[in-house]
Amino acid sequence: MDNIPCQRWDTSYPHVHKYTHSDYYPDESVEEAGNFCRSTSGAQIPWCYTTGSKRWQYCDIEQCPYKYCYDTNLSELYAGTVTKTQSGIKCQNWDSQYPHKHKYGKPERFPEGDVSKAKNYCREPSGHGKPWCYTTDHSKRWELCCINNCSDLE
Repeated sequence: MDNIPCQRWDTSYPHVHKYTHSDYYPDESVEEAGNFCRSTSGAQIPWCYTTGSKRWQYCDIEQCPYKYCYDTNLSELYAGTVTKTQSGIKCQNWDSQYPHKHKYGKPERFPEGDVSKAKNYCREPSGHGKPWCYTTDHSKRWELCCINNCSDLE
């Protein structure tokens, strides 16, 4: 990133763009999106339009804040409250089938014993070894969450 401030998503100045419809921000209004970096249109790296002459730039996102950790052998027991993926996309509620339909609705797959209590927290109901979630981004079905393995902290 060139440290040029990001343009707000609810304005087309200084750069005209198409990202003004609420479909791109399913859990917040475009106004709430402010000038934060986003990974719209399936972009793997968050980016933004700039307020300078350069039209857009990738964002220099700080590495994951490891407030919680999981044990590789017991990842299905992870019960932290992280609600965003490693690229910053908000997680879909586990008891919701929108925007992505899924098969993970059985209470025994969640440490809370209740899918609704799992809210939109990162979880590991699939047995693959690391907490993840379905995203609220229509173009990104799921993504790993930004949670450190506890053994990496030792």
